[in-house]
Amino acid sequence: MGVVGSSMQGDRTASNNTESKEIAIDRHTLEAYLQLERDIAREETNNPLHPLELKSSELKKLTADIEEKETLLKEIEEKTTKEKEDVQAASSDVKTTLMDFKPNFIEENLSPEQGEYLATLNKQ
Repeated sequence: MGVVGSSMQGDRTASNNTESKEIAIDRHTLEAYLQLERDIAREETNNPLHPLELKSSELKKLTADIEEKETLLKEIEEKTTKEKEDVQAASSDVKTTLMDFKPNFIEENLSPEQGEYLATLNKQ
């Protein structure tokens, strides 16, 4: 901001189609304007709506994430139930099957349904 002399009285002419007005800007008017600008900037930074708007958008995002996770969980639970039913339908107990085989041969000796069931359980 430049130095403003106390005798600064700028006369400006504003044309309004039919009439003209003289506008005098003195030091007091300029200082009042600058103080008003500072007050507006301070109030805008203290605006209580801004944090609320941020929290509202964050809430919407979290709500969407929760719904997505709940949908995924439901799908996995349904698939797990289906795979468990398939394993039981094959009249084979997964635990017994796992105990009968050595650790290196587990994957090779499982039926496809048992493998799918174990894979689905591991996702939970």
